[in-house]
Amino acid sequence: MSMAFDEPVDDVGHEGCVLLYNEKSASWKKAKKKYKHWFSDSIHFPVQKVSEDWFKEHLPKRLVIMGGDGTIHSVANSILRSGLDIPMGIIPGGGGNDFFKRLIYRDDHNGPDGFAYCDVFDVEYNDNATQKYAFNSLEWGIGAMVAARRENDEGKLLIGMLKYFYLAIKSLFTFNSWKATIRLDGKDMEFDNLSAVLVGFGSSSLGGGYILFPDECYGPNKNRPFVMIAEGFSRFNGLGLILKTIRKKQYNDPRVTYYPFRSLELIPRSQENIMLTIDGELNPAPPVTISLSDKKLKTFHAH
Repeated sequence: MSMAFDEPVDDVGHEGCVLLYNEKSASWKKAKKKYKHWFSDSIHFPVQKVSEDWFKEHLPKRLVIMGGDGTIHSVANSILRSGLDIPMGIIPGGGGNDFFKRLIYRDDHNGPDGFAYCDVFDVEYNDNATQKYAFNSLEWGIGAMVAARRENDEGKLLIGMLKYFYLAIKSLFTFNSWKATIRLDGKDMEFDNLSAVLVGFGSSSLGGGYILFPDECYGPNKNRPFVMIAEGFSRFNGLGLILKTIRKKQYNDPRVTYYPFRSLELIPRSQENIMLTIDGELNPAPPVTISLSDKKLKTFHAH
């Protein structure tokens, strides 16, 4: 079923849903084959054709997103900025699908109305002109170098953690630690040999399911904001950090520390332009402030 943009979208298709899909996602073909009934039972559009204005104009009652973390990040930001109450279902179609693993697959916290109300981060750049939301993780450091290589189509035949690991090794040839101030709930922490900063919730994962935080950050704390700070992993010592993360051994390394927080500011003190990834997508470099938003993303499990 196809639909012109000037047709109404409410009360049609599979449970009244509109399907948005991304043919460029890593597992697009596999997801389309497994969930092909969504294409016959629902109105569907490529995600590249929708925007915040599109949501305001067409007012869909429900959405189902078939794509990876970048697709979810883009659509969910448009929904929250629009101010509309649009539940969003997720069909994992990316390489890592970490948002799906965190909120849909690993957790079971649906409310009495059948929806899960997911905590998100406010991400505010100091120019006050850029407002973004993050739904799983933010990474400052080598993750941005990996994202830049991915956007240049390096390692395009690989997916998930294997792709991340390959691009990370290539990035280590040009990786240097940097100086920064991290303002944690108003208290300044100075670092002269910073290697990585990872921000997420207690249940956040990276690279297709690798857990960012120790077990004590999960359970009752699964929706609490945490930051992981790693220092002293310059150049190929950074490979050790990656290997430790894969094996879940970074928790015991004295160079890696974890903190809960309410508000976090990332303030570079080096001349290098160390960029930031938000839910795996490349974004401008800090300074930036990250805090728990008063908004929540309304989601459901699409079958």
